[in-house]
Amino acid sequence: RMVAFLLQIAIIWRRNATILAIGNLRPNFTVKVDPSFQSQFSVDPVHGNLNISDLRTVDSGIYSVEIFPLGSIAQKGNITMKVYEEVGNVSVVPPSAEVIEGNGLVAFNCTPVHGFVSWTKDGHRLGDNPRYVRSSGYLQIRDPLRTDAGVYSCTISNPFGNATGTANLTVYYGPETPTITASSSEQDSSAGSFVLVNSTVNLTCLAPSNPPAKIYWNVADNMDRDVPSSPVLQLRRVQLNQGGVYSCLAINQKTGLQFRNSRRINVVQAPSGVTLSFQ
Repeated sequence: RMVAFLLQIAIIWRRNATILAIGNLRPNFTVKVDPSFQSQFSVDPVHGNLNISDLRTVDSGIYSVEIFPLGSIAQKGNITMKVYEEVGNVSVVPPSAEVIEGNGLVAFNCTPVHGFVSWTKDGHRLGDNPRYVRSSGYLQIRDPLRTDAGVYSCTISNPFGNATGTANLTVYYGPETPTITASSSEQDSSAGSFVLVNSTVNLTCLAPSNPPAKIYWNVADNMDRDVPSSPVLQLRRVQLNQGGVYSCLAINQKTGLQFRNSRRINVVQAPSGVTLSFQ
């Protein structure tokens, strides 16, 4: 009668440096899974494979196996496993407070982060900028500028899919110091601040601002009543006594800033018997 002898073989499974299972495959299967992993891990008694159920992201890591045949050299192998979650629906939470140019910090929060994060602004990749701080799903912008306004998109991607969320950023700024331009129905550009009596004069106050600044006009005399808010002040059939210094005040109610500028308008009368013609 012939008797078969099975060679003793020991096996050890590890994740990173943690032993998951250890024991003999042969001649008798005695492999034991560590009690803290028994609900999720098991070892195949025939081939020694490690089976994992209900995978979670914390199961990512380097899995290694060592096999020790009795009287022979140990055999080793390892594999790196990365477990991903489904990307899901991505949303971007914009800043909760109104953003004023040059003030503080702007923060976006992109969730959930189940993969690689990339940011774009108005459809273009967000480049490197010392004012930008990116960490996982967070994007922070220090000392925001008016050029930072736009649509920000956060894309989360992994080997199993991708999704994008967006949020709009509005930056309030200004007003800048107003500029006043003057035009007249009987004046050419070379006439400067001189206009003819009885002509129609338009004074335009320009002050870059978001939201648009409210404009108030008055003659330099502080006792004069303000003219109703409008960027253009029109003087019809202007008279000699309307010459003087006109000022406009620009006010931004969001930023709380206001600036004033002035311009002198000289009303003159053409000498009698002389006809003026502007080409």
